This record gives sequence, structure tokens and C-alpha cells, in this order.
Amino acid sequence: MSSSPLAPLKIPSIHGLKARFAPSLVPKTPDSRIINDRFNPRRFKLLYKYSKVPPDTLQWSVVSSVSQKTIPKAVMRNRLKCRWANAFADALRKNGYHANGRRLAGPKDGHDYKVGLRGTLEIHAYSKNGLTIDYDELVSASGGLVRALRQHTSKANHKPSRPSMLSGEGRAGRRSPWSTWDANEHNIRW
Repeated sequence: MSSSPLAPLKIPSIHGLKARFAPSLVPKTPDSRIINDRFNPRRFKLLYKYSKVPPDTLQWSVVSSVSQKTIPKAVMRNRLKCRWANAFADALRKNGYHANGRRLAGPKDGHDYKVGLRGTLEIHAYSKNGLTIDYDELVSASGGLVRALRQHTSKANHKPSRPSMLSGEGRAGRRSPWSTWDANEHNIRW
């Protein structure tokens, strides 16, 4: 199995949180295991799912990496994950972004949206502190993560927000790094 394209994001120490980020859209860690297994029956479903995700969005998830010994009940581990996810979504909104990383200044989807944050982010919670501290403190801690993410993405070169659906002559199929079939490869005319 190949190494993950997600690299650690340098953030200040935040209540047992660590983040991994890739500037492009990549599968989440559990999905990448399925995609890399060519005999898995769910592989093509996931390839199709990732081919439909627009390339200029932020795909993020929270992973509860707390051991079963630290928090014995699965319900409490899920609550920890939900609290951090809600806090991160609220921190995105406070910093001027929709949950998909696009700017609040324009619509969330459609033709006139404004590109904001893009890439793949995995937030790993390694401590049970997220269960006991106040929610406002979770949101402010997540705000630090959003600022670090904004700083990291501002360094990267950005492509145009709306890529043209026409490439070359005539109509071409949607190009995606996750697509298993390309209309241009097979010389199909529309």
C-alpha cells in the first residue's frame, strides 16, 4: 500500500487535536484502503463518489483516535467526534466560510460562488478533553485550526475557480483523477 498524501498540518497545541492536510482532493484514510484493494466490491462506488466532488472544495472529517481504554463507551467517542465536528463547522462560519470551504460572500453552490479553502483535511482527536471543556472554547480552538489552514492554502498556487467543461474540440466528459474511464481516450464523438 502506498503512503498517504495527507501530511501533518502545523498547528498550535489544541486540546489533543492533530490535523492532516492535502492541498488536493484525496480519499479519506478508510476510503483509500478500499480504493487500493482492487478486489473490494465497494471500490467502484467510491471511485464514482470521488469523481463527482468538485475540485475546489474543502473535504474534511473528524476522526476519533482516542483509545477504547481512555473512553470505554463508543457513544462517548462518537459524542467527542460530533462535538469537534460541530465546533469546526462553527469556526469555519465565524471565519467567513461555508462548511464546504467556499466563502460566505457568495452562494455555497452554483455559478457565482467564491473559492475559499480547498483540499482534504482530517482532524484527529487524541484526547478526551473535548468532552469536558466548554463548547465556546472548542470553537475558538477550531478557529486556530481554520487560521492555520487558511495560511497553508494561501501559500499554494490556485487554479481558476470554474474550469471549462469544454476541452479541445467538441464536448468532453468530466475529467477527474478518480475517473476510471475517459471519453477522450476512446475517441468518442458526441
